[in-house]
Amino acid sequence: MRNKMGDISIKQLFKFFAVITAIIALFVAGAYLFLRWAVNVEAPEEKPGEAPPQTQIREPNESELTPQVIYDGQVFRPARVLRDGSGSIGCLVVLVNRSIVPLRIGLNPHNPGGDPGPNYGTIAPGDKLIFDPRFVGITGLRFHNHANPQQEFFIELGPKCQL
Repeated sequence: MRNKMGDISIKQLFKFFAVITAIIALFVAGAYLFLRWAVNVEAPEEKPGEAPPQTQIREPNESELTPQVIYDGQVFRPARVLRDGSGSIGCLVVLVNRSIVPLRIGLNPHNPGGDPGPNYGTIAPGDKLIFDPRFVGITGLRFHNHANPQQEFFIELGPKCQL
């Protein structure tokens, strides 16, 4: 009994797979170039050791940024804030760093290796952070200065701000 594969030489088999490989490579390269052209989105450059840039928010007037939590280097004022969903900023919290050093807030309990919850990044002196403190099933959160955990503030979430 004769094998039909016996009529195909190794050289022909090699050529067949080389052609298939070339077609696949051309398809992948074409798809890559098409997507680069169609999407044309460049990723922002990150430098090692830097926090990712904060999303730019249009600067509202002072009345829209109330209530604020202000850090002066010693304490957070006020130490307790109720966010009930009222006002133009709803459930958002505005944290202003009026100290001369960068501020990194963390969610309690404090952990020197990294606090639980999201990483809010570092707030430069004179800058502010606007963030949404809501988590499912949470009615209040205690935040602290990661460099000095005794300095803390509490955000109470009213019914409209509870998820």
